[in-house]
Amino acid sequence: MRRDKKIGILVILALLSISNASFAEDTIDFGLTQDVPFEKIKANKDTISKAQEAIENKDYNTAVTLLTAYINEKPKKYEIYKLRGDAYYALRRYDLAQKDYQSAIDIK
Repeated sequence: MRRDKKIGILVILALLSISNASFAEDTIDFGLTQDVPFEKIKANKDTISKAQEAIENKDYNTAVTLLTAYINEKPKKYEIYKLRGDAYYALRRYDLAQKDYQSAIDIK
């Protein structure tokens, strides 16, 4: 195979792997979980404060991680869905933002 074809194939494979990663909605790998195990994040006011601070600092992935852990423990708080929807919206994950906004409406 010619070198140009090999490089072209590698580029195509790299682009395919990047596009596939963007569709992995259920995978949570936001950096925070490497330092703090997901199960250890508690649903309390401190978690909400940290998530709000993360949003203010434009660290939306950390905010989503914190809020997801909160929702897993206390799924009936509409404010948390709205906040996570805001973080998803900032990440341009409009489908997930819409789901969270709808969950907030349904709960309220």
